Amino acid sequence: MKAGVARSPEAARLETFALASNGRPRILVVEDEMLVSMLIEDMLGDLGYDVIGPAISVTEAMSAIEKTTEIHAGLLDLELKGERSLTIADALAEKQVPFAFMSAHGAQAVAETRHAGAPVLAKPFTMTAFAMLIKRLVLRA
Repeated sequence: MKAGVARSPEAARLETFALASNGRPRILVVEDEMLVSMLIEDMLGDLGYDVIGPAISVTEAMSAIEKTTEIHAGLLDLELKGERSLTIADALAEKQVPFAFMSAHGAQAVAETRHAGAPVLAKPFTMTAFAMLIKRLVLRA
């Protein structure tokens, strides 16, 4: 980065996508609500995971998947400001990366989609439910 040239928050996030792992499982977080993504980042950090992202759009998430060689699991908000994260799920499934959706509507939100069998973390969620889900995903990686 040149002296005196500020990076946008999006550019800073994209740069973190390609960083090498420190041995901790890396979780791709796709969430467009800032407070929710901050909570998820804190929870993952407390549980011993590294966060990739958070990506706030389908485009940003797809870029992260393309640039990152080491993704152990994905946590995807189903609704991203008018977009659905199903194409992100497709990309993760193609790379055999386990993922789960997050939705205020629970499992019913994905029941009629091609990813109907994917785990869904209903919002709001508890730390216990969150930790159990992430552990299951990482063990499948």
